[in-house]
Amino acid sequence: MTKKEQISVTIKPDGQVEVHLEGFGRKCDEYVKILKDILNAQIKDQKFTSEYYTSTVETETHTRLKG
Repeated sequence: MTKKEQISVTIKPDGQVEVHLEGFGRKCDEYVKILKDILNAQIKDQKFTSEYYTSTVETETHTRLKG
């Protein structure tokens, strides 16, 4: 059974944005780029779990807003 695709976004008081994508497979890279463009942000840190390299994926991306 394939995991449901899910995006969680947390905006911290300092303006840092944490994005957690789950269930996208390798497509998560495309979604991270879209979110980065929408938020006008830079990627500060990007981590992949072991699931990234299998059929289902769980990634965690931290971005910091410009400005």
